[in-house]
Amino acid sequence: MYDFWNDNYEWLLSGIVPTLITAIFGLIKYKKNKRNKNVPQEKIIQTNTIYANNNSGHIINNNHQNINIGDTKNTAERRYKNAVEIVKDELLDNYLNLCVLINGIEERVPQKFWDVRKPNESEDTFQERARNFHKEYQTGVFQLIQTFKLKEEIYNISKHDLSFNSNHANCIKNIYYWQKDVYDTLNSFSSSLSHYLSLNFRDYELYLKNKSLYEDKVLTSKISLLQSIREFIHIYPGEEDCLFIHISELGFAHITAGMDINIKNLNIELNELYTKRSDILKKDIPTPLRTLEIERIIRDPYLILLRKSVGLTEELTTAEYNALLNKETQTEVTDPQKLISLAIASYTESDGRGAIYYYRKALDCIELPLNIKVFIEQSLLRLMNPDIYEGGIGLIILEIQDNSVLFDRLSIGDVIYKINGKILLEPSDISSTMACTSKEDNMLLDVFTKKQKRLSISLPGRTHLECIVSQSVMLNSFFI
Repeated sequence: MYDFWNDNYEWLLSGIVPTLITAIFGLIKYKKNKRNKNVPQEKIIQTNTIYANNNSGHIINNNHQNINIGDTKNTAERRYKNAVEIVKDELLDNYLNLCVLINGIEERVPQKFWDVRKPNESEDTFQERARNFHKEYQTGVFQLIQTFKLKEEIYNISKHDLSFNSNHANCIKNIYYWQKDVYDTLNSFSSSLSHYLSLNFRDYELYLKNKSLYEDKVLTSKISLLQSIREFIHIYPGEEDCLFIHISELGFAHITAGMDINIKNLNIELNELYTKRSDILKKDIPTPLRTLEIERIIRDPYLILLRKSVGLTEELTTAEYNALLNKETQTEVTDPQKLISLAIASYTESDGRGAIYYYRKALDCIELPLNIKVFIEQSLLRLMNPDIYEGGIGLIILEIQDNSVLFDRLSIGDVIYKINGKILLEPSDISSTMACTSKEDNMLLDVFTKKQKRLSISLPGRTHLECIVSQSVMLNSFFI
């Protein structure tokens, strides 16, 4: 029997089978091309163009949104929402701490010294006891403020995710800004109290200044708190009840009466607080007391020494006296010597703001001697940072003799602020401490350098430093 397949299989494999395989692949390709033609052209084009940013480590889409590589709008939005929630918890914690802090400061009203002068007690001894009383108040305020710290850790690590919505990100940034302003305001209250103590005001003068400062700082902190809350309720409109619990003890009458925190009530409260603060700033110390204060100022030996050193009379002119009495800023003065004189007078009779103005203006003058220039620079640093020398005055090095033991170790502009661990509060402190140190003992100087670094220097006892120094702010040079 004839077997077709057996006799012809080689011919079939070499001809027909390859032809069939080619036909099958051709049919598949045809079907695929036909299907692609039916897809709309706009679906082939990627509508969300991605731009790489090799420097920042992330990429930006054509809507200017920051997203991770391989990210999508949905995942970026989800992370943004999560960031908003966790930042909210940190903000609420800050509000709780700030409200407790404001309330604590508000309850600590400055008082006059409670005691009276004792029999056979000198006026200086009585005033020293009063000064210690006010110092205890300043220490209590400082310790209370240090108990609370503003939290920003979660916000700092969430900034990238929050940037998905730039408007909300800016609002949250403002919330933290105003919260920090509350804390900084109260912190500056403590620093200013310390500054007032360094001016050696008499008891009643110090009490009036502390009380005025207290009223101003409490109102300012409340204003900043409400500014922050106004931004907060814009981002978190459903969290008013949580905020109400925190601020209900701070005396916001319109908010507590209406049991509601809204923009209208916040604006009413802010307007009233601004008005109260304006009234406080307009208050002045009674004229008789101001006159006594200025009489004390013009007898200040440091001021007299300065006026004599710059060629001025020991007594104030009528214009200078009236300027002190009315707290006027003499903007027309350009002579550096007179500007230094005005800065020192302003420092002793106010909170130092006028001194900052005069010293900055003097620093702009050309051809200032090097030692005067560094004196002004370091004095400005002390005025703007009252606690930089741990509450002391700081002695600025104006000249170092060639034979000084400090010649290769310190330079003009460096500041000695402690000796043997004792903070220098008076110019004479360093001389008296050096005189009391035996030759067998070492002296330890703590120095704040012109480059704003702290260092300690050990010297043999009773070593003369062979330097000309002056206390900061008050130009009072002497040799040690």
